[in-house]
Amino acid sequence: LLRKRLQMLMRTGLMALMSMATLGSAAAAVPNNGFERGNLSSFAIGGDSDVQVRTSFLGFTAAEGQYFAHLSNAGLEDLSAFGGTIGSAMSKTITLAAGQGFSFKWAFLTTESGPAPYNDFALFLNGKAFNLSDVATVGANGRTGWNTYNWMNPEAFTGTVTWLVGNAKDDLSSSHLLVDDVRMSVSSVPEPTFFAMLLVGLGMSGVAGRGKMKRDA
Repeated sequence: LLRKRLQMLMRTGLMALMSMATLGSAAAAVPNNGFERGNLSSFAIGGDSDVQVRTSFLGFTAAEGQYFAHLSNAGLEDLSAFGGTIGSAMSKTITLAAGQGFSFKWAFLTTESGPAPYNDFALFLNGKAFNLSDVATVGANGRTGWNTYNWMNPEAFTGTVTWLVGNAKDDLSSSHLLVDDVRMSVSSVPEPTFFAMLLVGLGMSGVAGRGKMKRDA
């Protein structure tokens, strides 16, 4: 009888762990996060931007899955607020719980012969501007590989995040920002208190079982 009770409790605990993991995965989902629908659904594109979904571009293939987003500074968005001239922008509204991470894959490449004064750039905005890369970093006609940008937000956040690529001075040469695998990372590992409660439950069940066995004897 004790063995059956312990087995039942263990099954219940495992089911709870599986449920928590499922909830964590659901919370981590970002619609069309890898652009695997083959389109830009759930992302907002600047009206004068040049943003496309591709399977390959100048030697790049997707960092994850089959598709990725390609932002070109051939777009006509006004990026003077960021020290550029024109380019492209893509944004998404997200909600993060306190301590919840946000990440994406990115790559930058350029045909500029610069760097100075034509220091084309790629930025990520989440209320502040973070430089992903620029011509000064990769050099003339340079490129990065796929990189991962991680943002751990200590406080709850609801707002719009934006990716930008822009010309610094001219619009004669092109620079490109590739984005893939946009996701929110939620830990599906239960809190330590859950394990403590599970152990206490097992212990109490064992004591109760032993007591009943003695009374039956």
